[in-house]
Amino acid sequence: MTNSEIASLFDELADIMEIAGENHFKIRAYRQASIVISVSDENIVDLPPEKLRQISGIGKAIAGKIIEAGEKGTFATLEKWRQTGFATLKPLLGIPGVNIKIIRAMIRDFKISSLDDLKKVIAVEKFLLYDKINEKTRNSIIKIVK
Repeated sequence: MTNSEIASLFDELADIMEIAGENHFKIRAYRQASIVISVSDENIVDLPPEKLRQISGIGKAIAGKIIEAGEKGTFATLEKWRQTGFATLKPLLGIPGVNIKIIRAMIRDFKISSLDDLKKVIAVEKFLLYDKINEKTRNSIIKIVK
């Protein structure tokens, strides 16, 4: 795997955890690891564990995830998070005007935890009255969800 591919795994994990409202210190650590990995001149998966841990921003746990990703193409923590409903909400981030803050507000306001939950909210037209986003963004979300 390339550094870019490994970095994107950590970004994906951070996004899903942020959508879920997880510990911001862990999220920040994963985002920092992604940056460190992506700017590294060395192929990060080729480094031995002791050398990985010498890199600022990469501790024992993150080094383990890098090694696992190098061997399997993914790592267990990410796979666990991919199985959550929160991971299904990640495509909403591709909509102009939608960010983590908006998704977190919808989770709180509609008590949703997955795209299926959001589909139910849209089906009963509760979503059309949602005033925290503009009509264009609302319509874009409806198109993606349906």
